Amino acid sequence: MHKAISRSNIILVLFLSSALAVLFLSLYTRWVLGNNIASEENSIIERINSLSLTASYLVRDYDLDSFQTPADMERAEYKELHRLIHDFATTAGVVYVYLLRMAGDRIQYIVGSEYDERTRVGLDTPTVDIKTEDGAVGAFAGHVTCSGIGNYSEGWEGLMSSYAPVKNKAGVISAVIGVDIDDTQIVYSRQMMIVLTGIQILTVIIVLTTGFICFLSFYREARSAKLANLSKSAFLARMSHEIRTPMNAIMGMSELAERDYGRPEAIEYIKDIKQSGANLLSIINDILDFSKIEAGHIQISNLSYSSASLLNDAITIVNVRLEDRPIEFQTEIDPLLPAFFTGDEMRVRQILLNILSNAEKYTRDGVIKLVVSWKRCDAPDQVDLIFTVSDTGIGIKTEDLPYLFGDFIRLEIKRNQHIQGSGLGLSITRLLCQAMNGDVTVTSIYGKGSVFTARIRQQCPEYRPLGRLDRRTRSSIGKRENRYIAPDFKVLVVDDNVTNLRVVEGLLTPYMMKVDTCERGLDALELVKKTRYDLIFMDHMMPGMDGIETAQAIRSLGGYWKNLPIIALTANAIVGMREMFLANGFNDYLTKPIEIPKLHKMVERLVPIDRRRRSKTRQLVKKAEAFKIAGVDVAKGISLTGGSLENYQEVLSLYCRDVEKRQEELTLSQVNDNLKDFINQVHAMKSASASIGADDISREAAILEDAGHRGDIEAITSILGLFRENLASLIRHIKFALATEPVTESREVLNDEVVNLFDGLRRALLSEEMGSVDRLLSELKENKLNAEARSALEKINDNIIIADYQEAVQDIDRLVNL
Repeated sequence: MHKAISRSNIILVLFLSSALAVLFLSLYTRWVLGNNIASEENSIIERINSLSLTASYLVRDYDLDSFQTPADMERAEYKELHRLIHDFATTAGVVYVYLLRMAGDRIQYIVGSEYDERTRVGLDTPTVDIKTEDGAVGAFAGHVTCSGIGNYSEGWEGLMSSYAPVKNKAGVISAVIGVDIDDTQIVYSRQMMIVLTGIQILTVIIVLTTGFICFLSFYREARSAKLANLSKSAFLARMSHEIRTPMNAIMGMSELAERDYGRPEAIEYIKDIKQSGANLLSIINDILDFSKIEAGHIQISNLSYSSASLLNDAITIVNVRLEDRPIEFQTEIDPLLPAFFTGDEMRVRQILLNILSNAEKYTRDGVIKLVVSWKRCDAPDQVDLIFTVSDTGIGIKTEDLPYLFGDFIRLEIKRNQHIQGSGLGLSITRLLCQAMNGDVTVTSIYGKGSVFTARIRQQCPEYRPLGRLDRRTRSSIGKRENRYIAPDFKVLVVDDNVTNLRVVEGLLTPYMMKVDTCERGLDALELVKKTRYDLIFMDHMMPGMDGIETAQAIRSLGGYWKNLPIIALTANAIVGMREMFLANGFNDYLTKPIEIPKLHKMVERLVPIDRRRRSKTRQLVKKAEAFKIAGVDVAKGISLTGGSLENYQEVLSLYCRDVEKRQEELTLSQVNDNLKDFINQVHAMKSASASIGADDISREAAILEDAGHRGDIEAITSILGLFRENLASLIRHIKFALATEPVTESREVLNDEVVNLFDGLRRALLSEEMGSVDRLLSELKENKLNAEARSALEKINDNIIIADYQEAVQDIDRLVNL
C-alpha cells in the first residue's frame, strides 16, 4: 500500500511539473510570436504610409479643382490621371488608389484606380458621409494618416487605408489620396496567436484536472481487487501515452513555429497544434463523459432539432476524415424519416459519430455504409431512430464480442496499436443509448467487417417527412497500385467530349491496355465491325446516335457482339439508372466523374485472369504540389484522371480546346433553335468539368441542363451569360497554369546502403528504440542523399521531434517503397 501511494505521489509531482513547464513554454512562445507580429504590423503601416505619400507627389501637378462634373471625366487630362493612378496601383501591388475632396460636410470621390464599371468610383459617384472615410480627416488637416490594421471603414472590411494630403500649385490642400491594401493575413495571424494561446492554456488546465482525476482513480484502485487493478492500471498507462503524444506535438510544433516564424510552414505548424489540442480534448471529453454517465450525472435534454442538420454535420465530418483514403463512404437515408425530432441533438450526434468513427478507425480500405431508418412505437408521438453502420474492416472475433462494450476496452491491442483513442467510445455509446431507452448491437465476421446498429427513442410531436437528403456518396480518390497489366486487352471508349475521352484513357493507362477512342455513335459502330474489342465504355448522352441507340445497334450485329461487355458512362446518378441501362443492352454503368475504386473493381471483374501479366513497371513520381489553378481542385483532378500530373495537364489542354469550341454554340439562339443539342452541350461540360476538379462550373452546367430538361427558357436566359463568363475565366486560369507549369522530375533510385539505413530507422521507430533512432538519423544526415531523400529526411526528423512516429514511418515507406 505504501509503495502504491508513494508511486502515486511521484506521478502527481511529475505531472504537475510537466504541466507548469508546458504553461511556461506556451507563454514564452506567445511572447515571441506577439513581438514578431507587432514588428511586422509596424513594417506594413510604414510601407502603406510611404506609398500614399509617394502617390500624392505623383498627382500634385494635376489641377484637381478643374474636375467638377461627370462631364469632366471625358477630358483627356482626367483619363490621363485615371491611368496614372491605375498604373501606380498595379506597380505598387495595392488593392485600390483613389482621390477624395470635401464637398460641404460630405466627401466626393474624384477618381479611383479601378476600370471595372461595377467597382470604380469617379465624379459621377454619389458623395458619402465623412464617417465612411473617417481616416481621411487627418489628411485634410495636412497629415499622413493610417486606419491601422483591423480597423475597417463600414463596407470596406479587410482593407487597411493610408491617406496623404495633395496640394495644388498654391500650396493649398485640394484633395486627399487614399491607398488600400489587404491586411487579412496579418489579422488572421494575430487571431491565430490569440486562439493558440487560449488552446495552450486551456490544454494545461484540462490536463491538470484530468491528471488529478486519473491520480485519484489510481489511488482507489490500488486498494481494490487484483483483477480490477489490472484493468484500471492498463487504462492509465495507455492514457499516459495518449495524452503524451498530443502534448509532445503541441510542444514540438510550438518549437518549429518559433523557429520558422514568417515562413509558410509556420501556419501549418499552428494548424497541427490546433489538431493536437483537439485530439487531446477528445480523449479528455471521453473520460469526463464516461465519469458523468457512470456516476448518474448525465442529463438528457428535450429540445426540437432538424434531422437534416444532424445528418449533414455527421456525414461532412466523416468525409473530411476519409479524405485521401481508399474507402468508399455510402449513405442510405429513408426519405420518409421525420424532418424534426424532439430530444438531445448533441448526444444523438455523439452516438452517430462514435459508431462512424469506430468504423473509420478499423477500416483500412473498402466500404463504410450508413443506413438511417425509423420505426413508430406504441407510445404516441414516439419513434425509434435507427443508425446502422456497416464496414469492411478488420472485424471482431466471436469470443471477443461479449467484452466489446466493456469499460476501457481495446481488443487486440498489439494489432491495433496505431489507432488513437480512449477505448471508451463504444461503452459511452451504449450508456447514452440506454439513457434514451435504446441500445447498441453488433454483428461481425472476423477479417471481413462489422455491423453496428444504434437504436434511440425520440419524440416526434408533428410528423413531416425529410425527403431526399441532398448528399452525394463520397468515394475516396486515393491511389491504388496496379498489380497486373493487360497489354493485349482491347478497349473502345466512346464520348462526344474529348476531355472525357482523355480522362478514361488516362485512368486505363496503368493497365497498359490497347485503347481506341471515338466521338460519335456511328463511328463506334464502324470500329466494332473492324476490330474485335474486349470492352466498350459508352457515353449515354451524345448528339446524333446516343449511347443507348449505339449499344442496341452493336447488339443487333449478333454473334460475339451480343456478349461484348458494354459499360455506360453517365453524369446522371439517379435511382433506376442501372436497371434502365441493363434493359437497353448495357452490362453495367459508371457515373462521371469516374470514381477510381469503382473502375478498378469493374476492370478486376471484366479482365480474365489468363489475360493479365504481372506489372514490373515503376511509375515516375511527379512534383505536382506547386501546380495550382484558381477555381479548380487540382489534387482531385489529378486523381480522377489517373494520378499523373503529366496526363492531367494533357486533359486540361484538351478541355480548353473542347470548351472553346463548344462555347461558340452556347448561345440563346441555339437554345431557341435546338434545345436538345444545347442540353447535350451543357451535359458534356458538366461531366468534363467535374473530371478536372472544376466543381463550381460543373454545378452551374448541371443547373442549365436541368433547366433545359424542364424547358425553362427564362431560367436559362438569366444564368447563361454568367456561366459563359465563368467558363471563359476558368479557361484563362487553366492556360496560365499550363504556361507556368512546375518542373517535374523522376525519383532517383536510392543506393542499398541508404535504403538499409532507412529500413533500420523504420524498425527502430516501430519499437521506439530512441537510441538507435538518434544514431541512424546521424548516419543518414552524414550520407550523400539526393534532393528528394534529403527533403524526406527533414520531414521525418520533424515528425520524430513531435513524437509522431507513425507518420515518420509512413514517410519512410513513401520514400523507399517498402
